[in-house]
Amino acid sequence: QAVDSILEARLQDGPFSDFPDFLKRIVGKKVNRRVIEALIRSGAFRSLNIRRSVAMESLDDLLVWAEKQKAGKSSSQKSLFSDNPGGRSSGPPVRDLPEWDERMLLREEKNALGFYLTSHPMARYGDLLLKLDTRSTRSLESVTEGETVRVFAVVGALREVKTKKGDKMAQLSLLDMEGTVEAVLFPDIYAQVQEILQTDLPVLVTGPLERNDFGSKIRVTRVETIDQALESLYQTVVVRLQTDGLTGKDLADLKEILLGFPGPVPAILELKVMTRPYPVAVIGLHLNVSPSDDLVRALTGRFGEQSVVRKEEMDPDLRNYLVELKQRSGSRSDGRGKGFRREKSLTG
Repeated sequence: QAVDSILEARLQDGPFSDFPDFLKRIVGKKVNRRVIEALIRSGAFRSLNIRRSVAMESLDDLLVWAEKQKAGKSSSQKSLFSDNPGGRSSGPPVRDLPEWDERMLLREEKNALGFYLTSHPMARYGDLLLKLDTRSTRSLESVTEGETVRVFAVVGALREVKTKKGDKMAQLSLLDMEGTVEAVLFPDIYAQVQEILQTDLPVLVTGPLERNDFGSKIRVTRVETIDQALESLYQTVVVRLQTDGLTGKDLADLKEILLGFPGPVPAILELKVMTRPYPVAVIGLHLNVSPSDDLVRALTGRFGEQSVVRKEEMDPDLRNYLVELKQRSGSRSDGRGKGFRREKSLTG
């Protein structure tokens, strides 16, 4: 009925010019708020050039505005949303907000439609998939039963089941860019990773492959978050800054960002001069970090796209330098160092 009402409005008065026009023309018809919110989440209003975040956050005010427009009151009395004298309307109250990030867009889209339409949450991890020793869900067809496999995927659905003893176990489906595979987590494993599986971030799942009359299934023995997978993959995080124009505020901001992402991987600062092709100094920061995507976004957002590199292998000279720093400090950094200490530079 809601769809019929929308189609009827289009046929009667032509295409909708924008989102406020849509609301004004369907107010009072069989299109309730729940339907409108589902349409927003699914991206149905992209053709009307409105961000989903804006449509959702402006909806309350716009519905009130649309009701007034429908009643013909906006031209005869001062609008509730207008600061103009003389009762002139200031137009539909549309807020100016940034769009949801990709994760939220896809999450809301799937909640509304039951599947991903705009993109896939695994699409952004193509480079990482090439580095991780994993299998795609489609390639599992050629795997021998009993062989241990690793799959990097998002959790598409999760169903908790209680054993006869009353313990919780889980059955879930894993989705990657090529398909899906079922997985089962028995109580001992599920109790350890239950919270990890509640997010919309990819997980790295390990376990032997089993087959039955219904297809393949992974009996999960290990679940790693994406951050844990990155920590196993990368050995150093290198921050690259130009000495030209570098200020104390820049270094203070760098320290604050790094302290916000503690982990096991050493952070290194490379200082460069614009006229030289190689670093003039490589400095151990006495800070260990998690080489997460969030850390990369924080650093590139503050210092630029070329300001950070995650390295899978450590240069031998750099390794020796870090060992020397560790020996001099007397113990390994706990990842939350007290500050940047001036150390011997390595010049290129």
